[in-house]
Amino acid sequence: MKGSFKVKIIKSLTKLSLGISSSIKRFPITIFYSTSVAIMIIIMTELGSTLSTEIEEMLTRITMTLALGIPLSLSSRVYFERKEEKSSFKLIVYYIFSAIIQLLFYLLLLRELTMVTITRFVGINIVFYLCFIFIPYMLNKKNFELYVINIFTSFLITYVYSAVLYAGLSAILFAIDNLLGIKINSNFYFYTFLIVALFFAPAYFLAYVPKENKVSMKFAYSKILKILLTYIVMPLLTIYTFILYLYFGKIIISMEWPIGLVSHLVLWFSLILTLVLFFIAPIKDDIKWTCAFSKWAPRIILPILIMMFISMGIRINAYGITENRYYVFVLGLWIFGTMIYLSLAKERKNILIPISLSIIILLSILGPISSYSISRYSQSNRLESILINNNLLKDGKIQPSSEDISIEDRQSISSILTYFENNHNLNNLDVLPEEFTMNDMEETFGFSYENPYYINNDYFYYVRDMESNILDIADFDYFIDTRNLYGPTQAQNELFTLSINHNIVSIDFGNNKLYEKDLSDFVTQLHEKYGFIQKGNEVSEADLTLEDENEDYRFKFIINNIGGQKDESGTIKINDIYFYLLVKEKNNN
Repeated sequence: MKGSFKVKIIKSLTKLSLGISSSIKRFPITIFYSTSVAIMIIIMTELGSTLSTEIEEMLTRITMTLALGIPLSLSSRVYFERKEEKSSFKLIVYYIFSAIIQLLFYLLLLRELTMVTITRFVGINIVFYLCFIFIPYMLNKKNFELYVINIFTSFLITYVYSAVLYAGLSAILFAIDNLLGIKINSNFYFYTFLIVALFFAPAYFLAYVPKENKVSMKFAYSKILKILLTYIVMPLLTIYTFILYLYFGKIIISMEWPIGLVSHLVLWFSLILTLVLFFIAPIKDDIKWTCAFSKWAPRIILPILIMMFISMGIRINAYGITENRYYVFVLGLWIFGTMIYLSLAKERKNILIPISLSIIILLSILGPISSYSISRYSQSNRLESILINNNLLKDGKIQPSSEDISIEDRQSISSILTYFENNHNLNNLDVLPEEFTMNDMEETFGFSYENPYYINNDYFYYVRDMESNILDIADFDYFIDTRNLYGPTQAQNELFTLSINHNIVSIDFGNNKLYEKDLSDFVTQLHEKYGFIQKGNEVSEADLTLEDENEDYRFKFIINNIGGQKDESGTIKINDIYFYLLVKEKNNN
């Protein structure tokens, strides 16, 4: 028994080592790049704070360029394997061409680390990984879906094996540290992860990528995946589709459009549906239910996608286009086009799905209709429109306005300037003076910077300006601190019970109500004076002090902080309040 177990282990380890060895022989450049990325990250981690900002950024750019070499070399290899006549010279030429692309990327598209360069790096990587998947099947070969399923299954197995290996190695390091007393640097756990993820995982995964003589082979469809898709995922998607139709019916009846929610509800659902339709293509004729789903799902989703575009159009019309909205919109267009194709095509060629997605991604990150160009143009026009509407733009130059400008427009202007400062460059705005910085806003526009992250946000939060840490309570008999008042009612001391319910403060003595005050008018006056001030902004102590009295008592509220919101009817609602309450008995001399 022990002998057979030992034999199985030896066979498994031998098979594993042979697989890794074969993948290194087949994809040596790819393994070199992935291992180099791990080494570069380890070097930067070890050097840490000793690196200057310039050197750290340069090393990061080099690491990103090496990472780009992983999908590039994969695509070059599988493209080479498609050729009937294979020569080492041609393969070397392909690798050299890939290296030239990396060099150009480093010199031209990765000069600095910004939102533009990072998202472009991610997009180009995705494109070449997609190329690695569809290149072997570009000559009208069949069973492309089964090939992708095989790749996908190998990836999942690699993920599980890698996770187990990392857990085991981490346990060994932990045992050496805690049981043997040999100090292990905490960074070693991270380095172990890098070695597993960037050496073992790629080498193991690539060992299962079919070679050129097995590309046309019909892989067996996984029974587990078939059951998962047919009897679990597809019914769930059907139910979700029904709920979306009910939801949109509710929107149409109520005429209330939740702009920020619709796109996310539909987009990710549609993307998952596209993947499911792709994966069930080989088995769609096996079961009537699968055939019906494959036929009708692309058609049923089209009206929902149209509703999504209407929702996105409302938001774009209000706030213009940014990179994020561009990506969501373009991805939606791609899904919409894919669904139309799947609905109309008599013989579906699903290889067109990743190919078209690659083209869409390239157009989104490169060229005149890229997300960056369109977003800059949109936000620049939006800024000019706001300036013209507020008489701030004359003869192409900004003129500070002495008129009151609504807080919404001030926030919109601040938001657009923040967008260009963070994602592009303020110099991209032709209307701005030369050498303009955000510190020049009041001089240039006539008003100071307004926080752009609370546009159309009806929440407010006022904090007392602590003019003094000493409170004068000499003229009062009782002092109540409400900092521990968590519920609607909370006993504060042996004499009084203070309660807050909505905007009403009540004070009871035993069963007798001594005082009740509705703070709505007080907070409304604060709101009219200060607007939607957020956390971090202080209000004068005098404005957050309220004095009141009745026949028997005099009261003084010293509010430390108060927060709330204005509802749709315009009513102010207190959500959070903390104050000191001073009480004086009138007949107590």
